Amino acid sequence: AYGTDRKTIAEQFYGEGANPTANILVGIPAFESPNTSWEFDIEKGRQALDAAGWTLNGDIREKDGVQLKVTYAASINPVRQKTQAVNKQNWEQMGFDVQLKQVAASVFFDSSPGNEQNYNHFY
Repeated sequence: AYGTDRKTIAEQFYGEGANPTANILVGIPAFESPNTSWEFDIEKGRQALDAAGWTLNGDIREKDGVQLKVTYAASINPVRQKTQAVNKQNWEQMGFDVQLKQVAASVFFDSSPGNEQNYNHFY
């Protein structure tokens, strides 16, 4: 969470009136949690990972022989790809190995049981 620059994403990619948030549901006050917050601070993120035992081995962190890798999948959309790029850059500064994956929206949002490229199957 410390490595996610919500302010840049909201203001630069979603335009005027977009507010950075840690909530999943926004725009409907009854569904917006007052208990969530966010802070963009890469150094605090590094410190949290250090405290959790994720040490740098070169540019990538690892713990107990496991590398800190993430595949960041999103449907193909210019705003989503810009968001992926911002997050990848910040997360890599913290020691993540980030692989981006873009999937056609018709596949990404399809809930067919045999579709392993939809958002329900990115475990």
